[in-house]
Amino acid sequence: SYVDNLEYYLSQELENGRLFSLMLKLQTLTSKSGADMVHQEQAYLLKLFQSYVFDQRGPTGKPVVDLAHSISCLNKLDAGSDEKIMLSAENNKSLIIASYRDIQHAIEVCYRG
Repeated sequence: SYVDNLEYYLSQELENGRLFSLMLKLQTLTSKSGADMVHQEQAYLLKLFQSYVFDQRGPTGKPVVDLAHSISCLNKLDAGSDEKIMLSAENNKSLIIASYRDIQHAIEVCYRG
C-alpha cells in the first residue's frame, strides 16, 4: 500500500542519515593532526577502524570496493555491537582487537573532545 511504501522509504532515509553521520564523524576525527587530538589511543583506534572499513584489499593486494562490508561495519558500529574485530596497521606491526562498542565509545570520547 501507499503507506507501507512511505514507511519503507522513510526507514531507508533514516538509515542513510545515521550511516552518513557516523562516516562524517569518523572522517572528521581521523583527519585531525596528532597535535589536535587529546585522546591519542582512541584516535589511533579510529584510524585503524577507518582503514578496516574503507581500505579493503583483494587477494592480490589491489584495492577493492566492498560496500556490503562497509555498510555492515557501520551498522554494527551504530548499534554498538559487542562483536570483536581485529584491526591492523598497514605494516601489520600493530594489532588491536576491539569491539564495535569500544570503537563507538572512542568516537564519543574524541568527538566531545
